[in-house]
Amino acid sequence: MTPTETLLTLDEYFDLPDQPGVVHEMLHGRLLEIAKPRFERKEIAGNWLHLLKLLCQKQFPEFRISGDTEFILNAETVQAPDALLARSGRGNRLPE
Repeated sequence: MTPTETLLTLDEYFDLPDQPGVVHEMLHGRLLEIAKPRFERKEIAGNWLHLLKLLCQKQFPEFRISGDTEFILNAETVQAPDALLARSGRGNRLPE
């Protein structure tokens, strides 16, 4: 007998309780529980974000930089990348 996997909806995902030390993401309806990043990883990500921001401000002002922001990619996928480079405008709906 094989176990049955239950896929989450967006509503179920956003109703999940917060867990100390855990970050939730959803990929194709499957819940991902990821340990919160440690100091060194956050420091590296922060350095990359800073460098990307400096580059984009001067050469690519149409791009915006963000990190650790949840993005709903579709009805089954919610992710929060360490760093994100996104073009503003052109119908892109970026989180506030």
